[in-house]
Amino acid sequence: ERMGVVPIFPGDATYPALLADIPDPPRLLFAFGDLALASRQAVAGVGSRSHTDYGIHACRAVVDAAVGVGAVVVSGMARGIDAEAHTRALDDGGDTIGILGNGIGVIYPAANRALYDRVARDGLLLTEMPPGERPRVYTFPHRNRLIAGLATVTIVIEAARTSGSLITATAALDAGREVLAVPGPITADTSQGTNALIRDGSAPFLTGEDLWSRLPDSRCRRLPRSGT
Repeated sequence: ERMGVVPIFPGDATYPALLADIPDPPRLLFAFGDLALASRQAVAGVGSRSHTDYGIHACRAVVDAAVGVGAVVVSGMARGIDAEAHTRALDDGGDTIGILGNGIGVIYPAANRALYDRVARDGLLLTEMPPGERPRVYTFPHRNRLIAGLATVTIVIEAARTSGSLITATAALDAGREVLAVPGPITADTSQGTNALIRDGSAPFLTGEDLWSRLPDSRCRRLPRSGT
């Protein structure tokens, strides 16, 4: 039976173990949905709000690879690549966690109302902010560290040089987690951030094997996908 908004404190059985290991772990979380998802192996898929068609197709390839080995897909419920990551995971019959930069019950951005309702029904919503709290500029970097903290591997799918997705990548590295990046055209603004991550040492995501080889619990359940 699904409950309403559930507070989670450090030391609770439902407090995600991976979050306890990050710098500045959250002292209080609020959850709505399937709490069991927060203790499963997870992959973060993040990227630009201003995406390209290439970014959408790359996002689907990343999510298909994650869902194909039973990993939960984590993202930030923003427009663009984040929304596509959540949607693709659910369309694949997989599981997803939406990390909010606001309180549960606030739909932001408003255009994601249908996605918010779907993740609340079929996945898990998680945030540090109390129910009804509006988002503020500073809340999104806090949200990004939770995205990275929940995941074993963070994959940056499409990102400009100043993208917030790079904050997520930095948080993942600070927590000692692996970061992959999808390479893109050197002339595309939306690939400047991902290409820079690769130049600076992150591995590229080219195929599902690049992800599977980095997951401790890969189960080898690699499902064929027919197109994107």
